[in-house]
Amino acid sequence: MRSSVHQLPTNFTFSQTIAISSTPDELGSYIDVATEAGGSDVSIGQINLYVSPTLSATTQNRLRSLAVKNALASLDSLISASEDAAIAGTVMSITDNTYPPYVPFGGAAPTMRAGELADGAPAAPTEIFAGLVDIDAQVRVRVAICTQG
Repeated sequence: MRSSVHQLPTNFTFSQTIAISSTPDELGSYIDVATEAGGSDVSIGQINLYVSPTLSATTQNRLRSLAVKNALASLDSLISASEDAAIAGTVMSITDNTYPPYVPFGGAAPTMRAGELADGAPAAPTEIFAGLVDIDAQVRVRVAICTQG
């Protein structure tokens, strides 16, 4: 004969990823709403900030174009500074060394419990300390230098 003992599972952990599009100033209020809704049972494990793929790609493409133009202008300047009668020739190759932008993140201000500080006073909205985002483009341009004559 089998015993019909039912064991209830315990010690559940639930994890959920929520993607929010906002400015760093607005993000703190979203964090507050989430922690207030779940109280002490909610913890925020990680916050990732990033520049939207569309904005990043558009900006990097413009910067790539400027980087190539600047490289060719620098070459012309170097050639004209030399004593040799030379000109820039054919572009032999262009290598893109651009990386996705790094978004600095300093973290969220610590909170004791949803909506209140240790002394029971209402908490100020959670602050997100994000720095400026640098988006750059790095290219290497190989150009033939031709002598005149």
